[in-house]
Amino acid sequence: MKRIGPRFAGVFARAAATAFVLLGLVATGVSEAAVCLRTITADVVAIDQHVMFNRLGAHNPGAMIYALRRDVIDSNTGTPEGVQGGQLLPGQVELRPDKRPRPIVLRVSEGECLQVNFQNLLGALPRFDDTVIDRNAGFHPAGLSPVTGISDDASFVGRNPSSLVAPGESATYTFYAEKEGTFLVTSHGANWGGEGTGGHVPALLFGAANVHPRGADHLRSRVTEEAPAPPGGASGRSSSVPWLRR
Repeated sequence: MKRIGPRFAGVFARAAATAFVLLGLVATGVSEAAVCLRTITADVVAIDQHVMFNRLGAHNPGAMIYALRRDVIDSNTGTPEGVQGGQLLPGQVELRPDKRPRPIVLRVSEGECLQVNFQNLLGALPRFDDTVIDRNAGFHPAGLSPVTGISDDASFVGRNPSSLVAPGESATYTFYAEKEGTFLVTSHGANWGGEGTGGHVPALLFGAANVHPRGADHLRSRVTEEAPAPPGGASGRSSSVPWLRR
């Protein structure tokens, strides 16, 4: 086999170096171009919430759930943030009385990004002895790609810095929705037992991110205590409290 002379070796080396640089630029360009056709923003909180499962009395007094920030109220005043002195403080919030506790579902389409402005409003200590004691929390949709780096992963893995938040703290996570599907959302604040990084799941702190086909419309469904509107447009049971009428 013939040896390549120094001159040709230098040419090939420069060509290889150029290729690597170009590949790097292409990779960066693809990453930047892929995010985002549009960014969907959701203000999400994690809260302690007493959850009733049925009319027979089965319940979880130490449950933790995700909720939209606009759907929680100050448990001391019974009002939303900024209304009649209402504040959203860790361990002192609950769902609005016209909302049902249920796994949160956020929706985006292929090629879009989901930005979650997350605040941990769990109390410093669990409300029930049988609840996970770790109160750090995050919002981690498995299968959606972090956009700005490991800080978007909502985890504390290996030697990476933690992107979880303690009670009262906040973080912004941005994810890229590459493919259609339903992706489980969990909190990686409790890493123990058979659940692995899903230690908060038995306490009901989970949800889903639904990625729809590219260009799909998102129709928001609302489940409240309001009765369905009868024929003729007359409203069902209404509330005299302004912030309950939305």
